[in-house]
Amino acid sequence: MMEKETMRVAKVQGVYFRYPPQLSLNQEPFLMAVLMKARTATNEAYFVVQNGDTFAFIPEETAKTPERWSI
Repeated sequence: MMEKETMRVAKVQGVYFRYPPQLSLNQEPFLMAVLMKARTATNEAYFVVQNGDTFAFIPEETAKTPERWSI
């Protein structure tokens, strides 16, 4: 059985999203990708791939439920 990967959750420009722990908002390319997409991404099915890493924008109610952060 595969172990679940714990995701981080952040809020940027009023939009919540989850992302892998190896990424950091201090990494400029990742932060720029988030900022560019934050205004148009409004559902959890919206994924962005940046340098092979995936992060997903999620609804606020999902962001407030930590047990739903893992994939």
